[in-house]
Amino acid sequence: MTELEALQKALCQLQTLRPAKRELLQLTSIRATVLACQGPPQDFLDKVSKFERCLGNFNTAGAKWSGLS
Repeated sequence: MTELEALQKALCQLQTLRPAKRELLQLTSIRATVLACQGPPQDFLDKVSKFERCLGNFNTAGAKWSGLS
């Protein structure tokens, strides 16, 4: 989850870049790629957000297999 959130922040920062005129074409291509890649991670975060309190790194409360370690 942390990695996906970091990716989301990086994608947002990329959208705010102001390139020099000579770099505009490259940045436009990168932005188009970012927009194409942004949907799936966001969709995933939206779907798992309702389970966030259960998915914490150290949350073992209620885990059926917690006694197996």
